Amino acid sequence: MAGNSVRGKRFALGVFVSSWVSVVLGALACGLEIGVSPVFSQAGGIAVTVPAMLFWHVLIGLGEAAITTTFTTQLYRLQPTILNGLAFFKRNAN
Repeated sequence: MAGNSVRGKRFALGVFVSSWVSVVLGALACGLEIGVSPVFSQAGGIAVTVPAMLFWHVLIGLGEAAITTTFTTQLYRLQPTILNGLAFFKRNAN
């Protein structure tokens, strides 16, 4: 998804999507773990905990993604040597 342009829109989109997905998947896993616990089994279990976790974390993930994308793109613009240790940047340096 990131393509060849490190500074391009596809790179920013890749950072944004991966940041958002990481928050949502973490919330999904947590909702499943809480939902299968005996404490919540009588209160509705997964049918209650997963939607409750996902509702808020889909919104929180948008903020997280915006912050991460802004920070990462600005960091690369101002100090590109900091991110050069990552395999993606080594591959595209040529």
